[in-house]
Amino acid sequence: MNPDKVQDLVTIAFTLEAISDKKGCTTRYVDLPERSLSDFLIAGINASKYFRKLAQDIEKGKNPEIFGYFLKAIETANHLKSPKTVNFGLLEIMFPTVYARLISENKNKVIDKIIELMKRGTNKDVGFLIEVRKEAWKSSANPLKKNFTGEKFIHLNSPYEMYLKFLTGYPESHANHQWAKEYQRGLPILREFFESFRNVEKLLEEIKIAFNTIKEKNPQIKTGIIADMCAAAIFLFLSFQKK
Repeated sequence: MNPDKVQDLVTIAFTLEAISDKKGCTTRYVDLPERSLSDFLIAGINASKYFRKLAQDIEKGKNPEIFGYFLKAIETANHLKSPKTVNFGLLEIMFPTVYARLISENKNKVIDKIIELMKRGTNKDVGFLIEVRKEAWKSSANPLKKNFTGEKFIHLNSPYEMYLKFLTGYPESHANHQWAKEYQRGLPILREFFESFRNVEKLLEEIKIAFNTIKEKNPQIKTGIIADMCAAAIFLFLSFQKK
């Protein structure tokens, strides 16, 4: 996939996920407080250019870090919208997903490649993940987020190692713990979404059915995490279409 196509598909994935009819989420039918549909759409469009930059770096053989553009993407996402960050988790799963797709043509193994990437990522990636959390959470009312410094994690060698540290550093109800658990289990929610998508022409309906089914199976998982995995799966599905 060339960089232009990557940017297009990421933008489409962010848009389709945002407008689809999903229980408990902002959709084209529902605007949740401080999470308007327009904010999700604007943020997705603003951030998508950084996936093009990632693709350009890989195309040039630069072997970039996984999350090298994450902070810029978060900062740019808020242009022309409310200051509340709405796509932090969305970008956190999409960067390794796009990276894995760019180096894998095998749709049966591309999600395994995401996990492999996260395990071989660098301490620089850990630093990027820390800085993005500080930026995204600086205005949060939650003390665990607002006071986050990352000092407990800065010495770790890879993003995967950082996520495993989250398992003991945060309660099971916290997004960091749940995010880490998904990686530890092999990204099962992402896999289920990806396997559920079959038809481009009826994709919005498939997203609705898959999301609501997965949410019912996993009531303990935060709705935002399920939505983030959904967007990444949409990108993967579209990226393997021949047209």
